[in-house]
Amino acid sequence: KKKDPNFKRFEVVCVIDLENLAVSNVGTRPMNIIKVQAQVDSLCFPETLHKFIIINAPSAFSLIWNVIKGWIDARTASKVEIYSYRTQWEPRLLQLVDSSELPSDYGGSAIPTKTRLEMENKEAGVSRQYARTYNVCKMTTTDILDVKHGEEMEIFVMTRSLREGEFSFSFLDEGNKPIPDDPPFSVEPVVVKHSGKGVDEEEPTRMNFPTRIKGPSKFQLRITCNTGSWSSESFLVATKVRNAPQDVSAQCPTEDNSS
Repeated sequence: KKKDPNFKRFEVVCVIDLENLAVSNVGTRPMNIIKVQAQVDSLCFPETLHKFIIINAPSAFSLIWNVIKGWIDARTASKVEIYSYRTQWEPRLLQLVDSSELPSDYGGSAIPTKTRLEMENKEAGVSRQYARTYNVCKMTTTDILDVKHGEEMEIFVMTRSLREGEFSFSFLDEGNKPIPDDPPFSVEPVVVKHSGKGVDEEEPTRMNFPTRIKGPSKFQLRITCNTGSWSSESFLVATKVRNAPQDVSAQCPTEDNSS
């Protein structure tokens, strides 16, 4: 800085969000992700890593960290901070990162993370997309999925679960109440299960739902999985919404893509 007044030091704040990671899911895979990320930062960017922030950590994660930190460089380990609650990590992130650079879902004023990812990964012809990981202990339901008039929704699920997950549709009225007696149309449940052995090196299994949902309709997916009371399985639910061909959407609410 004395030699060059225009010199600017570049430093990185790395944030890993463990939201929705239950204690039962803290196995080798998430631990390996943190280990590898920390090792890459330590090896490739030793002078630029300012802080390594882990947020929304499960209550038992601090104990697990005592094991993980033995795998990485001591200098890098000293830069790691772990927070379980938003009231802890949001003020800390705002201390480290300008509000204009921090996504709004993390307390700043920049573009939300989900919107940014959609912008960077959006396919041609896709007007909206949705993705969320659900950790299923026996049963859970997804967010409400809304397909507007003139649209069609493609659904797919990715998982490494060796237990079957059954996905059934629950259609909703305008008040978001289930329509038990006279749903607008019937869609068969879809069963999803990993086709491999469940080892970390394998790619997850992807299951495309055979039916595209036509609008207008609202629904939730009910996910059931035969887990124990203290275990869970993870399923990534993703959707892509496109404009439906007018002549097809006017004739029928669903389209079978199984052929």
